[in-house]
Amino acid sequence: MSEKNIEVWNVDTTWLNYGLTQESIKYNGEPTGQKMIVRDGEFLAMVSDRYYLFPHQEALKAADAAAKMVGLEQFVMDTPGVTNRGHVSYDDKEKRMKAFYGIDGMQKIDGDNVKVGIQIYNSIDGSRGFGAGLFTYRSICGNGVIYGKKDLISIMHKHTLGLDAIVKGLQSTMLKIMEKAHGIVDEYRRMTQEHITVEMVNKLNKATFIPKSVLPDSLKVPAAELEDLSQWNVYNDITEAIWHNTKSGLKTKELQFGDLHRVMLAPRLRRI
Repeated sequence: MSEKNIEVWNVDTTWLNYGLTQESIKYNGEPTGQKMIVRDGEFLAMVSDRYYLFPHQEALKAADAAAKMVGLEQFVMDTPGVTNRGHVSYDDKEKRMKAFYGIDGMQKIDGDNVKVGIQIYNSIDGSRGFGAGLFTYRSICGNGVIYGKKDLISIMHKHTLGLDAIVKGLQSTMLKIMEKAHGIVDEYRRMTQEHITVEMVNKLNKATFIPKSVLPDSLKVPAAELEDLSQWNVYNDITEAIWHNTKSGLKTKELQFGDLHRVMLAPRLRRI
């Protein structure tokens, strides 16, 4: 049996100043079309040679500059269960990140102060693209809500060579999302006036990513008693349970919020 040989044949040091290298792989002398992402000597991921590595530091430079241009303020979310440094949250050995920028002022919703803003996300392991979406933060109980790449208000681009143009247009992207932010506030206010329905409860119980542990006891009542529950209160009970779970990271929270929004918000909002 012939000996198999795996070797690194090309090392891209473009981002060495961030401790990152991209190391292309040969198998038995032939290029595999795959490369390793390595940070400070530690293997992070195996990706295609076509993968365009975009370090978090570069993503933050672009996001901070664009946010300043459109009048957004850096906003500290302090996401439970992840690493928080200022307005940035990191997950999974800092392979993924989210940076938060608030729209000036607070929105009053049923006596609560709610901050609405834009999140910029990125990964360095191929697990997601670079993009922008919406977040909200309810100050009365300190729980945030993040809208993911499959959600209602978001823009995402894969890590390919075309990413440079997306980064350069980030200011315009933020403005588009800011326009849609008013729709979220309107929907939140609507939810304060409407009751939870049996159909919503059934969908929440069947949702793929929402664990039963985050559903409030208030939903475990006869159908007739649901008329006493506003959608807003139920929504906040669920988002609070999701947000403050220290055992779940950014990806898990995003998936759970995604299911929640598809049940309670999707019929009324459209993607940008």
